Amino acid sequence: MALTLPPLKEINYDERTIQYVHDQLTSVIIGHPMAVKPHTFYEEIDAWLGPWGQNGYPLAYGKFYAVAFKSDQSLSADPETKQWVWDTTRTLQEALRDYIVERMRSKTLGAITEPELRSAAFASHAKAYSDGGLAKVALTSPLMVPFILSIPGKEFNPAGPTFAPTILQVLKTAVSLSPQILGSVLAAAAGPAHSGLFAIASRRDELEHRKDEKYRRALPEIKYAIDSGDLDDIRLLNGLIEGLNRTEYPNQQLANQARTTLLSATARLKFLMTHYSNILKDFPAMQKQFESRFGTLLRDTTDSGSPTRQGQ
Repeated sequence: MALTLPPLKEINYDERTIQYVHDQLTSVIIGHPMAVKPHTFYEEIDAWLGPWGQNGYPLAYGKFYAVAFKSDQSLSADPETKQWVWDTTRTLQEALRDYIVERMRSKTLGAITEPELRSAAFASHAKAYSDGGLAKVALTSPLMVPFILSIPGKEFNPAGPTFAPTILQVLKTAVSLSPQILGSVLAAAAGPAHSGLFAIASRRDELEHRKDEKYRRALPEIKYAIDSGDLDDIRLLNGLIEGLNRTEYPNQQLANQARTTLLSATARLKFLMTHYSNILKDFPAMQKQFESRFGTLLRDTTDSGSPTRQGQ
């Protein structure tokens, strides 16, 4: 712990001490001199108010999101989303600082619990993320979508009314790439709520195009989208692999082309699972939450790179 903050059991709640704590915490917020890393603030908070370790909010969630978003190369390469990462990280840390100061003014900081801190922090997440342009982040880096889905708060509840405008833009982008084949594949990936819509699109396409022309156009587009990372979603790639295997192609040339696309999808899926495993390995609480949403696929990769589909 680099900061010299007063022990909670001996803390004074006079205005001078409150201002001192405010200034000390500010000095480790991202963008300030004592913030050696984007997550320095959370490490200091945990050391002072806890420590709660890898299961507490500061390290399991605050530090995790700071690391995950900051380390994403696609977000860093885009000026707009790079600024979003910076501004949102700062906003979340400032909100938590202000909550701690409020607890000092109410003279209750000495009795603070991890669930109370967690609740206050999560209350600030939804607005900070969505106001900062979360939809653009989802489109710029599909790799971040599972982490976005793991953000607690009503704004990111898949059953809630605000979920679709944010996350389904990724699926809409994927559908627009090659509706001739992705219509039926995404039906399995997106779930029952959207299967009727995709099925209708697929049937309409079947009437308008001959199979050979459809696949000849679609397969190269899908492979390009896979290799470019535009379809970087575990469940989406699983659905794509299943769809490619399930489809009967009109001739051997197209079957060979489908196999090449299938190999690209399998390789990309293995890359995704390695990527997520590397980020999650130091955050057991988030790994448990991640797997509760996306199944045990991260632990079920074979040496050949062909994943099993438990939970998917």
